[in-house]
Amino acid sequence: MVHPKIEKWLPKGKGLEAEIIDSKLLKAKCKSAFTKTKNKILRLLQEEDTDIDRQQIRSLQEHLDTLQGNVVEVIKRLCSLYKECGDTENAQKVTEELDMIDSDYN
Repeated sequence: MVHPKIEKWLPKGKGLEAEIIDSKLLKAKCKSAFTKTKNKILRLLQEEDTDIDRQQIRSLQEHLDTLQGNVVEVIKRLCSLYKECGDTENAQKVTEELDMIDSDYN
């Protein structure tokens, strides 16, 4: 399920070109938040001098799950927009990106 904050950012009812641009910008924001959270978890796990706060790690993992879902939803939306306007090349690129994200995350 898409986080309500992301849902309201998904473009709707605009021209196709504007929706694609907005979706691309949103994809970049979502991927950035996902990457930052993933890197924070990795840094916490690699710290040698401190005890690992397992509750913090679990909380960040749950947040990462939500962020990953947001990235997937935005990319799916972008793919459908590309297909709608007949841009099969970019539709294929974002589908491959989605597959890569899915394989990296799982």
